[in-house]
Amino acid sequence: MKTLILATPRSGSHAFSSTFENDLSECMNIEDMLLPRHGDNRIDFEACSLQFLDALEQRHWPLAWQHRPTLNGHRVIRYNDQMQKIYSDTQPGLEEFLVEHHRRWQLIREMSAWTIKLIQYQGVPEYIIEQMIAEADCTHALQRRDIIKQAVSLTVASVNQTWHEKMVNAGELDVDAFRNCAGSLLENIRWVQSFGIEPTYYEDLDLSTSSTLKINTTVEYDRSELQQILHDEMTTNEFFTDYINSKDWSVLSDVWQNKDYFQYLVRPNSPYWETHKFAFDLAELDTRKKNTRILDIGTWFGIMPYVLKQRGFERVECTECAEHSVGIEFDELYKHFDIAPHELNIQPQQPFELRKKYDVIFVLRSNVFWKTKEVLHHVNGSPVTNDTWQVTDGKGDVHTFFTVYRKKDWEFFIENIRRYLREGGVAIVQPSPYCYDTIDFLKPEWEYLQPYCVQGPNTEEANPNGTAWYLRIEK
Repeated sequence: MKTLILATPRSGSHAFSSTFENDLSECMNIEDMLLPRHGDNRIDFEACSLQFLDALEQRHWPLAWQHRPTLNGHRVIRYNDQMQKIYSDTQPGLEEFLVEHHRRWQLIREMSAWTIKLIQYQGVPEYIIEQMIAEADCTHALQRRDIIKQAVSLTVASVNQTWHEKMVNAGELDVDAFRNCAGSLLENIRWVQSFGIEPTYYEDLDLSTSSTLKINTTVEYDRSELQQILHDEMTTNEFFTDYINSKDWSVLSDVWQNKDYFQYLVRPNSPYWETHKFAFDLAELDTRKKNTRILDIGTWFGIMPYVLKQRGFERVECTECAEHSVGIEFDELYKHFDIAPHELNIQPQQPFELRKKYDVIFVLRSNVFWKTKEVLHHVNGSPVTNDTWQVTDGKGDVHTFFTVYRKKDWEFFIENIRRYLREGGVAIVQPSPYCYDTIDFLKPEWEYLQPYCVQGPNTEEANPNGTAWYLRIEK
C-alpha cells in the first residue's frame, strides 16, 4: 500500500500517518539537514540567524544553505540510502542539499509500500508531488473543519515549540502569535486545496490504532475575537466557505426542516457554492472596497447576499421573482437574513429595470435563461398546452423542459444589463446548464457568446454537461 498525505499543520497528520504501512512520515523535510538540534532532539533556534530562518520560510534553499548555522556540537537529521532516519554531526554540501528531494523520492519509489506526509514548508517540487499522487494507491488531503481550533493548536505549538509532546495547560493564548499563525495556516490550506483532492477531515479520523497520543491542551481564548482575526486573513471565498460551515443553521430549523434543498445548501462544504466562489473571483471581490454596490439577481433563499453582508460588504441588494417562488415561503428567511429582495421577472427581449447602477451584478444558477413558456405539452390526445414544463417520472426524477435563449435574446439581455453597470463594473452570469458548446444548432449562439466566456471548474454542480462556462460582461 502506497499512501500519500497532503497535510495542513495541526491536522493530526503525525498520528494519522502512523496508522498506515511503512510510515516514513515527514521524510521529505530537507530542512532537518541544516537545523541544529540538541541531544534531546530540540531545535536550537538561538543558533539560527534571521536570514537563515527567513530563507527556510520562503523555501529559498540556496540562501538557506548560505546562511546555515554551524553545528558546534549539535546534530542534524539525515536519511541513508535505505530511507532510514539517522543523526549526523555534518551538514550537506550545496549540490547535495539541492538534489535531496529528488534523491529521496527515487529511493522511495523503489519500495513496495510507503506512507509519506507532505506539508507545504517542506518545499517539495511540484513535479515530485504530481508523481507521488500518480503512484500512490490513496491520497488524503488532510484538513480540519474547525479552523479556529487548528490555528489555536498551531499557535500553542509554535510558541512553546512542543509539537508532539503532551501538554496540560498553555495559559492564555498569545493573540498576536495567533494572527501570524492564522495567516500561515490559511496559506497551507490553499496549498493543499490546489491539488484538487477531496478533503479528509481530522474530525472524521479513526486514530484508535495510532501510535501517537492525542495532545490535550488547555488554553484560554475568546473565540469570537479569534474568529474575527481569522476572517480578516481570509479571502472572500474562504470566508464564504467557513461561514457556511460554522454557522448554526438550526435557528432556522422551522423554516427548512421540510426543505431538503435548503439543508443541502447549508451542509458543511456543500458543492453548490463552488459556482458562486468562482464568480467571486471573476468579479475580483477581494480587490473591491466594502462600499461596492453588489446585486444578486434571482437570490431565492437569500443566502449569498446575507453572507456577503457578514463579510462586510455594505451595499448588497438582491432580486427574486414571485412567479418562480410559488408555493415557497421565504418571509422568515428574509427576515432572519435582513434582506428585502426587489421583484424582478426577466423575460426574453423585454426591457427590465433595476433600481440603480451597480459595480457587480451576479446572475448565477438561474432559470432566467429558460424560456419555459415556449415549451408545448401534449400527451395521450389531450389538448396542446404550454403550462407544463416539469414532469416527475415513476422513479421520482424531475424532467425540466425549456427553450434556451437564442442570439437575439442574448444580445438584448447583455445590452440591457450593461445599462445598469457603473463604469468599471462587471456582470457575472452563469447559465445552468450551459449547452451552447454541445448542441449543433446553437452554434450561432456559441460563437456570439465566446468573447464573454470564461471556463470555470468542471463540477457537476456548475454544469451537468461537464464544462462550466461563465459570462463576464464589462462596462
